Amino acid sequence: MVNDAFLLELKKLQPKPGLEELCAVTIETLYNNEYKVKGGYASQIMAEIAALNEKITKARNLLLNDQINSTDYKIIKLECGQKITSLESKLGSVSKSSVKIGNELKRAVDNLLNLEMIYKTGDIKIKREIICSIFPQKQCFDGKEHRTARMNEAVSLI
Repeated sequence: MVNDAFLLELKKLQPKPGLEELCAVTIETLYNNEYKVKGGYASQIMAEIAALNEKITKARNLLLNDQINSTDYKIIKLECGQKITSLESKLGSVSKSSVKIGNELKRAVDNLLNLEMIYKTGDIKIKREIICSIFPQKQCFDGKEHRTARMNEAVSLI
């Protein structure tokens, strides 16, 4: 009963035949917009790292000109070094998230077009992944009705 109702909802989410290219273009546009935001974020992080390195260089010059003592220099270098390490780890996670999506895009559109069949033929793990990707919050079933707090925002746009 619940399974049949869910299959009806899945049919509503599947793009109409012939709209594959529009789906692909839409997904690619959304991805590229997100990538540009992350790319800008990466540039911001690199600028902060450069500024911290410049601060260390200035502190070194002040030390060499006897304008600060070695203890002050060590404190500046340690603080900047910690910030740089933290920023470099953020930069690494941003860089890893920016991958080419050519094959993934085709697979995503194919999955959207065959969502109902994937659900019907999938094992419990696949079914759970599909349900959880559509309804990210816990669901309630009172014996008659199946309720969830909200649908995934991306899914609701389809």
